[in-house]
Amino acid sequence: MIQLKIPTHVYLPRKTMPDKKIRLHQNWYRRANFQVINQAKKAFKTAVAPLLEGNSIMTPFYMIWLLYVPTKRKSDSSNNYAVLEKFFLDALVQLGYIPDDDDTYYRHRLFLPKIYAKGNDYCEVRIYNNNPFTIENKD
Repeated sequence: MIQLKIPTHVYLPRKTMPDKKIRLHQNWYRRANFQVINQAKKAFKTAVAPLLEGNSIMTPFYMIWLLYVPTKRKSDSSNNYAVLEKFFLDALVQLGYIPDDDDTYYRHRLFLPKIYAKGNDYCEVRIYNNNPFTIENKD
């Protein structure tokens, strides 16, 4: 099992103003310009690349996702998971860890309910080579 803490936001550099913090969720993704989305995806890949060093992912693989949020504010965690999963899988493909992110290689995913972690804002990803979702019937 590989366990990673991936960021839920990225910072995009600006020429004359402070860097812009982009929180990766569906509401932003829906409204953002395609060039800004591409910049955010590149920044995300740059942030994730050092976390993946020294790991290898065998296919097929399975993932469990845990979202840690800094406040108790009500929100729909699937809005975060959708964009984080897309950006993370695209980074895995572009960095050469997996050949493609289709169902042939990425078999199952499990998104757990968000967890309140005061002041912390990240997503924990657990990558398994063996299926952790199988239930054996011992009857």
